[in-house]
Amino acid sequence: MKTVKNNSDIFGIAAIEYLNPPIKYTVDQLHEKDLLLSEPDAMRELGFEYCLMWDKPATDALTEVVAKLLENSGTQPDEVDLLINATAVSESALVPPNYSAPTTHENRHLQQFMHSSAKAQDDLGLVNAKTMGISEISCSSLMTSLWTARALMIEEGLDTAVCVNVDKFPDGYKREVVYNVVSDSACAVLLKRDCKTNKIVTYDAMTRGYYWDSDRRQNEMIASYFTTGSRIVQRTLNKVGMTLSDVSLMIPHNVSMRSWQILSELIGYPIENVYTGNISEMAHSIAADNFINLKDIEEKGILKPGDITMLYTFGLGAHWGCMLLEA
Repeated sequence: MKTVKNNSDIFGIAAIEYLNPPIKYTVDQLHEKDLLLSEPDAMRELGFEYCLMWDKPATDALTEVVAKLLENSGTQPDEVDLLINATAVSESALVPPNYSAPTTHENRHLQQFMHSSAKAQDDLGLVNAKTMGISEISCSSLMTSLWTARALMIEEGLDTAVCVNVDKFPDGYKREVVYNVVSDSACAVLLKRDCKTNKIVTYDAMTRGYYWDSDRRQNEMIASYFTTGSRIVQRTLNKVGMTLSDVSLMIPHNVSMRSWQILSELIGYPIENVYTGNISEMAHSIAADNFINLKDIEEKGILKPGDITMLYTFGLGAHWGCMLLEA
């Protein structure tokens, strides 16, 4: 039986690492390759200039980014109690077929059960880690995985978890999704018990299943995006008796600048306090944006101890998520 070091229910983000996919296209190049729905100038007006893409399977990037997280944080593989692989693109959760050819034609179905999280556990020697995947909540999957990890760590007396998002769009898929340029992603987050940095204050989420058909109901979903976003922000603050005046910085997902101008005005939060520095260079890195932005913010020394940050995200389907951290 595992011996719990202490009974603290304080959990904080001890480390974050991410990888930049090596293929970098401008919006003009995306247009030339027929990977946009709109004209390049329209994407630039929304704040986008580049798109990043993987030249390898998501499975490989997952192992690489988790290895980087463990090494740079000084975490031994056998210290990891839980590994959660949070994906938005369904194919990203599976090891590609070329890793293991089926023994017989009849065994092809077994490849549907070759999960990237289990391969990462094996590759990295995470001998004590339970593994699981979180999907079907799109771009809110990584944030939700941290809240899920926290709940499991409290319930089972675990001390250390790794939550990771790696997604790769299938070749040939459009890179414009609901007026946003979408990059591939790879970001790993180390969550530890009794960690005093970036302590999780609370999290809230909302799902509006009516919008499950993102194609047919896209316009309706866009119309509801801002009002529902305003509600989830207020509901998250209400859970802990805070107001927006308590929030030092909004750490967003990298959707268009215009959408952030509208949302910040709607909720009454100054746009200059919304970190938008990565939108142009990195575009929308699916579920990883908030934590990539958080790492960059920390490295720039923008936050001071005690600052409250709000992480906000939205995923097609449709899912809204909002997390409060204390620096």
